[in-house]
Amino acid sequence: MCSFDDLALRLEEKVYTTPKGRIRISLLKKDLQDFVPGFSKGACLIDDIGGGSGHFAVEAVKAGHSVRLFDASKKMTDLAEKRRKTLPRDLKEKLKVRQLDYLAAPLPRAEAPADLTCLHGSAEWMSDSDAAIQKAADEAAPGSYLSLLVFNSDRQILKQGINGQLLPETRPGRRRKLTPPGGLSPRRIREILEPEGTVLLQSGIRIFHDFFRQFDPGTLSEDQWLAQEMLWYRKEPFTGLGEHSHFIWQKREETLNDY
Repeated sequence: MCSFDDLALRLEEKVYTTPKGRIRISLLKKDLQDFVPGFSKGACLIDDIGGGSGHFAVEAVKAGHSVRLFDASKKMTDLAEKRRKTLPRDLKEKLKVRQLDYLAAPLPRAEAPADLTCLHGSAEWMSDSDAAIQKAADEAAPGSYLSLLVFNSDRQILKQGINGQLLPETRPGRRRKLTPPGGLSPRRIREILEPEGTVLLQSGIRIFHDFFRQFDPGTLSEDQWLAQEMLWYRKEPFTGLGEHSHFIWQKREETLNDY
Protein backbone atom coordinates (compact mmCIF):
# COMPACT_ATOMS: atom_id res chain seq x y z
CA MET A 1 0.00 0.00 0.00
CA CYS A 2 1.18 3.51 -0.79
CA SER A 3 1.71 5.40 2.46
CA PHE A 4 0.10 8.78 2.82
CA ASP A 5 2.49 9.86 5.56
CA ASP A 6 4.23 12.24 3.13
CA LEU A 7 1.00 13.33 1.44
CA ALA A 8 -1.39 13.83 4.36
CA LEU A 9 -1.11 17.61 4.66
CA ARG A 10 -0.96 18.07 0.89
CA LEU A 11 -4.21 16.13 0.52
CA GLU A 12 -5.83 18.28 3.19
CA GLU A 13 -4.78 21.45 1.38
CA LYS A 14 -5.32 20.36 -2.23
CA VAL A 15 -8.32 18.05 -2.04
CA TYR A 16 -10.33 17.66 1.15
CA THR A 17 -10.73 21.34 2.06
CA THR A 18 -11.21 22.62 -1.52
CA PRO A 19 -14.32 22.90 -3.71
CA LYS A 20 -13.34 19.66 -5.49
CA GLY A 21 -13.34 17.83 -2.15
CA ARG A 22 -16.65 19.32 -1.04
CA ILE A 23 -18.28 18.51 -4.41
CA ARG A 24 -17.02 14.93 -4.08
CA ILE A 25 -18.45 14.49 -0.56
CA SER A 26 -21.79 16.04 -1.57
CA LEU A 27 -22.22 13.67 -4.52
CA LEU A 28 -21.15 10.64 -2.50
CA LYS A 29 -23.69 11.42 0.21
CA LYS A 30 -26.44 11.96 -2.38
CA ASP A 31 -25.72 8.57 -3.97
CA LEU A 32 -25.71 6.83 -0.59
CA GLN A 33 -28.93 8.49 0.51
CA ASP A 34 -30.66 7.39 -2.70
CA PHE A 35 -29.34 3.81 -2.96
CA VAL A 36 -28.49 2.55 0.54
CA PRO A 37 -31.80 2.33 2.48
CA GLY A 38 -30.33 2.75 5.96
CA PHE A 39 -28.06 5.66 5.09
CA SER A 40 -30.68 8.41 5.07
CA LYS A 41 -31.99 7.05 8.39
CA GLY A 42 -28.62 7.28 10.17
CA ALA A 43 -28.79 3.59 10.98
CA CYS A 44 -25.68 2.03 9.41
CA LEU A 45 -22.61 0.38 10.85
CA ILE A 46 -19.88 1.49 8.42
CA ASP A 47 -16.38 0.22 7.79
CA ASP A 48 -14.43 3.07 6.17
CA ILE A 49 -11.39 1.40 4.57
CA GLY A 50 -8.57 3.82 3.82
CA GLY A 51 -10.69 6.48 5.49
CA GLY A 52 -7.80 8.96 5.64
CA SER A 53 -8.19 11.94 7.92
CA GLY A 54 -11.85 11.22 8.58
CA HIS A 55 -13.79 13.77 6.54
CA PHE A 56 -16.39 11.27 5.33
CA ALA A 57 -16.41 9.37 8.63
CA VAL A 58 -17.18 12.49 10.64
CA GLU A 59 -19.99 13.44 8.24
CA ALA A 60 -21.44 9.94 8.64
CA VAL A 61 -21.20 10.01 12.43
CA LYS A 62 -22.93 13.39 12.55
CA ALA A 63 -25.73 11.82 10.51
CA GLY A 64 -26.15 9.14 13.19
CA HIS A 65 -24.08 6.25 11.83
CA SER A 66 -21.40 4.28 13.66
CA VAL A 67 -18.07 4.16 11.81
CA ARG A 68 -14.89 2.14 12.07
CA LEU A 69 -12.13 3.94 10.18
CA PHE A 70 -9.00 2.08 9.05
CA ASP A 71 -5.98 3.57 7.33
CA ALA A 72 -2.38 2.44 6.83
CA SER A 73 -0.93 5.91 7.38
CA LYS A 74 -0.16 6.98 10.94
CA LYS A 75 -0.35 10.65 9.97
CA MET A 76 -3.78 10.10 8.48
CA THR A 77 -5.08 8.23 11.51
CA ASP A 78 -3.59 10.91 13.78
CA LEU A 79 -5.53 13.54 11.83
CA ALA A 80 -8.68 11.42 12.00
CA GLU A 81 -8.28 10.97 15.75
CA LYS A 82 -7.77 14.70 16.17
CA ARG A 83 -10.95 15.32 14.20
CA ARG A 84 -12.79 12.71 16.29
CA LYS A 85 -11.84 14.51 19.50
CA THR A 86 -13.61 17.67 18.33
CA LEU A 87 -16.95 15.85 18.30
CA PRO A 88 -19.43 15.92 21.18
CA ARG A 89 -18.98 13.03 23.63
CA ASP A 90 -21.91 10.97 22.33
CA LEU A 91 -20.58 11.18 18.76
CA LYS A 92 -16.99 10.41 19.71
CA GLU A 93 -18.12 6.98 20.82
CA LYS A 94 -19.58 6.31 17.36
CA LEU A 95 -16.23 6.73 15.59
CA LYS A 96 -13.38 4.27 16.08
CA VAL A 97 -10.01 4.99 14.41
CA ARG A 98 -7.34 2.37 13.84
CA GLN A 99 -4.11 2.21 11.85
CA LEU A 100 -4.18 -0.91 9.66
CA ASP A 101 -2.89 -2.02 6.25
CA TYR A 102 -6.00 -3.47 4.63
CA LEU A 103 -4.26 -5.89 2.27
CA ALA A 104 -1.72 -7.07 4.83
CA ALA A 105 -3.90 -7.62 7.89
CA PRO A 106 -7.45 -8.81 8.55
CA LEU A 107 -9.98 -6.40 9.97
CA PRO A 108 -10.59 -6.96 13.68
CA ARG A 109 -13.65 -9.01 14.49
CA ALA A 110 -16.76 -6.98 15.16
CA GLU A 111 -19.85 -7.83 17.19
CA ALA A 112 -21.90 -7.23 14.06
CA PRO A 113 -20.96 -7.17 10.37
CA ALA A 114 -20.89 -3.81 8.62
CA ASP A 115 -24.03 -2.72 6.80
CA LEU A 116 -21.89 -0.59 4.49
CA THR A 117 -18.23 -0.87 3.52
CA CYS A 118 -16.59 2.18 1.96
CA LEU A 119 -13.46 2.38 -0.16
CA HIS A 120 -13.45 6.02 -1.13
CA GLY A 121 -10.37 6.95 -3.14
CA SER A 122 -8.28 4.32 -1.36
CA ALA A 123 -8.13 1.12 -3.47
CA GLU A 124 -6.17 2.91 -6.22
CA TRP A 125 -3.40 3.76 -3.73
CA MET A 126 -3.01 0.19 -2.49
CA SER A 127 -0.41 -2.22 -3.85
CA ASP A 128 -3.10 -4.16 -5.75
CA SER A 129 -6.31 -2.25 -6.54
CA ASP A 130 -8.08 -5.31 -7.96
CA ALA A 131 -7.27 -7.35 -4.87
CA ALA A 132 -8.52 -4.61 -2.53
CA ILE A 133 -11.88 -4.44 -4.30
CA GLN A 134 -12.14 -8.24 -4.50
CA LYS A 135 -11.39 -8.53 -0.77
CA ALA A 136 -14.11 -6.01 0.07
CA ALA A 137 -16.61 -7.91 -2.08
CA ASP A 138 -15.61 -11.31 -0.68
CA GLU A 139 -15.78 -10.18 2.95
CA ALA A 140 -19.02 -8.19 2.71
CA ALA A 141 -21.92 -9.69 4.63
CA PRO A 142 -24.78 -11.04 2.50
CA GLY A 143 -27.20 -8.24 1.71
CA SER A 144 -24.77 -5.51 2.79
CA TYR A 145 -23.56 -2.65 0.60
CA LEU A 146 -20.24 -1.49 -0.80
CA SER A 147 -19.57 2.15 -1.71
CA LEU A 148 -16.57 2.19 -4.02
CA LEU A 149 -14.96 5.38 -5.32
CA VAL A 150 -12.03 4.73 -7.68
CA PHE A 151 -9.82 6.98 -9.81
CA ASN A 152 -11.05 6.54 -13.39
CA SER A 153 -8.27 5.36 -15.72
CA ASP A 154 -10.49 5.93 -18.79
CA ARG A 155 -10.85 9.58 -17.89
CA GLN A 156 -7.07 9.81 -17.46
CA ILE A 157 -6.55 8.51 -21.01
CA LEU A 158 -9.06 11.06 -22.32
CA LYS A 159 -7.21 13.90 -20.57
CA GLN A 160 -3.91 12.67 -22.00
CA GLY A 161 -5.44 12.74 -25.49
CA ILE A 162 -6.81 16.25 -25.05
CA ASN A 163 -3.42 17.43 -23.79
CA GLY A 164 -1.52 15.72 -26.61
CA GLN A 165 0.09 13.20 -24.24
CA LEU A 166 -1.10 9.84 -25.57
CA LEU A 167 2.42 8.62 -26.32
CA PRO A 168 4.72 7.91 -23.33
CA GLU A 169 7.40 10.26 -24.66
CA THR A 170 4.92 13.16 -24.78
CA ARG A 171 3.99 12.91 -21.08
CA PRO A 172 5.63 14.79 -18.20
CA GLY A 173 8.65 12.99 -16.80
CA ARG A 174 7.20 12.85 -13.29
CA ARG A 175 3.79 11.63 -12.21
CA ARG A 176 1.85 14.26 -10.29
CA LYS A 177 2.04 13.41 -6.59
CA LEU A 178 -1.72 13.31 -6.09
CA THR A 179 -2.42 11.21 -9.19
CA PRO A 180 -3.15 7.66 -7.93
CA PRO A 181 -0.97 4.93 -9.48
CA GLY A 182 -3.72 2.28 -9.59
CA GLY A 183 -6.77 3.75 -11.30
CA LEU A 184 -9.24 1.33 -12.90
CA SER A 185 -11.65 1.41 -15.79
CA PRO A 186 -15.32 1.19 -14.78
CA ARG A 187 -15.50 -1.92 -16.97
CA ARG A 188 -12.87 -3.66 -14.84
CA ILE A 189 -14.67 -2.70 -11.64
CA ARG A 190 -17.86 -4.31 -12.93
CA GLU A 191 -15.95 -7.47 -13.81
CA ILE A 192 -14.84 -7.74 -10.18
CA LEU A 193 -18.14 -6.87 -8.55
CA GLU A 194 -20.84 -8.48 -10.66
CA PRO A 195 -20.12 -12.19 -9.93
CA GLU A 196 -20.96 -11.75 -6.22
CA GLY A 197 -23.75 -9.22 -6.25
CA THR A 198 -25.59 -6.40 -7.99
CA VAL A 199 -24.29 -3.01 -9.11
CA LEU A 200 -27.06 -0.64 -8.04
CA LEU A 201 -25.43 2.56 -9.27
CA GLN A 202 -22.53 3.87 -11.31
CA SER A 203 -21.99 7.61 -11.25
CA GLY A 204 -19.20 9.91 -12.41
CA ILE A 205 -17.75 12.14 -9.69
CA ARG A 206 -16.39 15.48 -10.92
CA ILE A 207 -17.08 15.30 -14.63
CA PHE A 208 -16.56 18.98 -15.39
CA HIS A 209 -14.88 20.71 -12.46
CA ASP A 210 -11.12 21.08 -12.96
CA PHE A 211 -11.20 19.09 -16.23
CA PHE A 212 -8.98 21.54 -18.08
CA ARG A 213 -6.07 22.70 -15.97
CA GLN A 214 -5.82 25.97 -17.90
CA PHE A 215 -9.48 26.77 -17.30
CA ASP A 216 -10.43 29.13 -14.50
CA PRO A 217 -13.09 27.37 -12.39
CA GLY A 218 -13.97 30.74 -10.87
CA THR A 219 -16.42 31.40 -13.69
CA LEU A 220 -19.02 29.50 -11.67
CA SER A 221 -19.68 29.54 -7.96
CA GLU A 222 -19.16 26.36 -5.98
CA ASP A 223 -22.92 25.87 -5.73
CA GLN A 224 -23.26 26.29 -9.51
CA TRP A 225 -20.51 23.74 -10.13
CA LEU A 226 -22.24 21.27 -7.79
CA ALA A 227 -25.61 21.83 -9.50
CA GLN A 228 -24.11 21.08 -12.92
CA GLU A 229 -22.28 18.00 -11.69
CA MET A 230 -25.46 16.73 -10.06
CA LEU A 231 -27.41 17.30 -13.27
CA TRP A 232 -25.24 14.98 -15.34
CA TYR A 233 -23.25 12.63 -13.10
CA ARG A 234 -25.68 9.69 -13.30
CA LYS A 235 -26.46 10.03 -17.02
CA GLU A 236 -24.70 8.31 -19.89
CA PRO A 237 -22.21 8.96 -21.38
CA PHE A 238 -21.10 11.18 -18.48
CA THR A 239 -21.15 8.42 -15.84
CA GLY A 240 -17.99 7.04 -17.41
CA LEU A 241 -16.22 10.40 -17.65
CA GLY A 242 -15.87 11.39 -14.01
CA GLU A 243 -12.48 11.93 -12.40
CA HIS A 244 -13.63 9.12 -10.11
CA SER A 245 -16.15 6.36 -10.70
CA HIS A 246 -18.58 5.76 -7.85
CA PHE A 247 -20.22 2.35 -7.57
CA ILE A 248 -22.82 1.25 -5.05
CA TRP A 249 -23.03 -2.54 -4.96
CA GLN A 250 -25.04 -4.99 -2.89
CA LYS A 251 -23.76 -8.43 -1.92
CA ARG A 252 -26.02 -11.24 -2.99
CA GLU A 253 -28.13 -12.73 -0.22
CA GLU A 254 -27.30 -16.30 0.75
CA THR A 255 -29.70 -18.91 -0.54
CA LEU A 256 -30.05 -22.66 -0.06
CA ASN A 257 -28.40 -23.12 -3.46
CA ASP A 258 -25.19 -21.65 -2.03
CA TYR A 259 -24.66 -24.72 0.17
